[in-house]
Formats: sequence, C-alpha cells, structure tokens
Amino acid sequence: MRYVAHRPPKRLLLELDRSGATTVDSELTIEATGPFDYTKEYRALISDLMLNF
Repeated sequence: MRYVAHRPPKRLLLELDRSGATTVDSELTIEATGPFDYTKEYRALISDLMLNF
C-alpha cells in the first residue's frame, strides 16, 4: 500500500498459507497526486464506510 503514487510503498499485507495456492500480488495507492485526490480503487474500497465521499 502506498499513500501517494510517486512514493515507495509503506505497508505490506501478507497472508501465509500451507495449501500451496498461487501467489496473488496487488497494489493499492491512496492518493493520486496530492491531498484529498483519492484514487478510484481507494474510493471504491471505502465508499460504504464514508457518508460524503
């Protein structure tokens, strides 16, 4: 997860499993260019939690 598109990621989320399933690699950016300029993916993720978003 990265907060701003031009910076390196700050958080990693890992799930360890013994089943041998294939690896899924994805990335989430919160702000596109600056403060309050949220990406479409982030808005879709938290739209149910925010009233005026």
